[in-house]
Amino acid sequence: MYLFGVPPMNPFRLLIVLSLLFGFALPAQAQIVVRAFLATPFDSRFDTMKTVAKAFQMYNSGKHKQSIPLFDAAIKQYKNELALYQMRGLAKHFSGDSKAAMKDIEIAISMEKEYSSVNVMNYAYLATYAGDIPTALKTFDHLIAKTDSSEKELLSEAYAGRGQAKAIKGNYKSAIEDYQLYFNNQTSTDINVVMLWAWANWFDNNYLEAINACDTLLTPVAINEIGEDAANNIRGIRGACRFYQKDYVGSIADFVAIAKLSDVGVVGDNGVPIILLPNEERNRCLAHSYLMTNNYTKAEKIYKAEIKKSPTFAAALRTDLQKFKEYGITHPDLAKVEVLLSTK
Repeated sequence: MYLFGVPPMNPFRLLIVLSLLFGFALPAQAQIVVRAFLATPFDSRFDTMKTVAKAFQMYNSGKHKQSIPLFDAAIKQYKNELALYQMRGLAKHFSGDSKAAMKDIEIAISMEKEYSSVNVMNYAYLATYAGDIPTALKTFDHLIAKTDSSEKELLSEAYAGRGQAKAIKGNYKSAIEDYQLYFNNQTSTDINVVMLWAWANWFDNNYLEAINACDTLLTPVAINEIGEDAANNIRGIRGACRFYQKDYVGSIADFVAIAKLSDVGVVGDNGVPIILLPNEERNRCLAHSYLMTNNYTKAEKIYKAEIKKSPTFAAALRTDLQKFKEYGITHPDLAKVEVLLSTK
């Protein structure tokens, strides 16, 4: 997705002198046009070019916050270079201020002589991360409507972004439809979209689809890309999905693998935790899986500890027992669980 890295931007003519003077070649997406160079007196021109070069060096090395004052200084000199607004906007986003980033992208869009789908795309993603979901959805809709069906790469990114915005809003079924459109238009799949697909199917109770996505995410190659923390979250989701699909052995394997994980969840862009699987549900699924595989001793240990710890666990456990009866799920040891609840 565009905001996971530096996006391609409108082409500018490269100032070769930058690389000659400072040993630094600006990326193609950030080249400053010669007319700005020629309109600037030599001394100030020289200083500003150093500032521009330093800003991009900071940005490309991941020092996004430190690059912002340098982009500020460069913009004072080159007020009409939309690439600088684009890059400063992205620097602000990666520094945790998506709302301020949106303003810079708005400026860049207003300066365009021709329609740029890249800027609109970035604006839509920034609106998503800033929590302005209505603006994000409206912008993605506009982008998709304006994009030719032959531009599959661009369409796929727009569908993935709109799906993400819909999922944040809680519209999982529609999000899943957009993710499917992403897959239909993509020749190579972004592993991050597979993760979003897994989460949306989990929240929409499509357990088999979620399990298949989790299997893809838990291959050695995928784990190397997403990292062990994300992989543990995926194991937690798959463990719950396996339980609901009555794969109790598989469920136990996943939950045991993440036994030391305090929470199955992620931290959102606003710093607020997003719980993917509540710990009470995780512990109920694990205890039930032990019970169904004839290991009541381990199940009882979890039941007792959680009942003692939380009244909401006991209430949810009663609901589970009732659902077991409704769905015809039986086991001799379920009667023992009812006794635990009656004697707590």
